[in-house]
Amino acid sequence: MIGRRFQDVVERQLALFMSEQDELLRACAEAEAAYGRAGRDEAEDAYGDLAELLDAVAERLYDIRETYAGTLEGAPADRYRSRFDRAACKRLPQAADAYRVLAADVDLD
Repeated sequence: MIGRRFQDVVERQLALFMSEQDELLRACAEAEAAYGRAGRDEAEDAYGDLAELLDAVAERLYDIRETYAGTLEGAPADRYRSRFDRAACKRLPQAADAYRVLAADVDLD
């Protein structure tokens, strides 16, 4: 039961994110395709473009997570963060690494 406590909230948050950030997510898909097509000379720039977009996705996801977690205290906040992290990385695997790095860096501060 504890693990499911935040499941509905997280699923709704991510569904709203996917809808509201559709343009950003399409840009990520296009940048990923461009990186895949890039020749040796263009690959570094294409990867940089993709990384910037994935960082933007990660930042927006982190903001959603922390806005809601800020309404909770202690263990419930930690459980919510854990549920959100798992769901966000599963739903948006292309941004998972950038999100994990951002969350780990900021959470340590």
